[in-house]
Amino acid sequence: MAGFVAMLHFMRQTSGAAEQPRRLLVDKRMHLFAALAAGTAASVSFLIAYYATLALLPPATGYPTTLYPYAGWATRMDLAQFLGSMIYPPIPSPLTWWLGLLVLAGSLVSLGVVYAFLLSWTLQSSSLFHGAGFGAALFVGLALTITLANGLHPAVLRNALPDTGLFLLGWSALATLQLLGVHLLYGAILGTLYQRFSK
Repeated sequence: MAGFVAMLHFMRQTSGAAEQPRRLLVDKRMHLFAALAAGTAASVSFLIAYYATLALLPPATGYPTTLYPYAGWATRMDLAQFLGSMIYPPIPSPLTWWLGLLVLAGSLVSLGVVYAFLLSWTLQSSSLFHGAGFGAALFVGLALTITLANGLHPAVLRNALPDTGLFLLGWSALATLQLLGVHLLYGAILGTLYQRFSK
């Protein structure tokens, strides 16, 4: 009888140990709606911070063919115009700015889902620091993409948009810091809100 009780006790302990990883996976599962909500809020914050500070940067070398929607942005390297005139080349226009803004906002929201998936996959919990690290990684990826795309971009090749060089340093170190700052802000807000919304 004592042996039977000991065996039941052992099986219960073994079962509890097996359930622990399963509970961990459930606790760290991806919350899609929380990711979309956090990504949307972080995207809006990114765009507001980016365009609020863009005109404060020194003018870039280039020949903008449109001053839409604001002359202070047109003489800088505007991400929306950069994306839009790449998708609908070759000359920047009001249409390409709105197209680029739509793509930029949609990408930022979608990256919120990517962030949540990565957390779920690595069994990590969201936090301000994890989000900021994700934002820093996005900055590196975007800056490298812009650097490589400058040699292929139709508007840049026609001098309709400026060639900003490696990590935007060919334009200004302030531009590099501004882009890094808005990415860190995006990531921090994304990490904080996803942590809150997914509870």
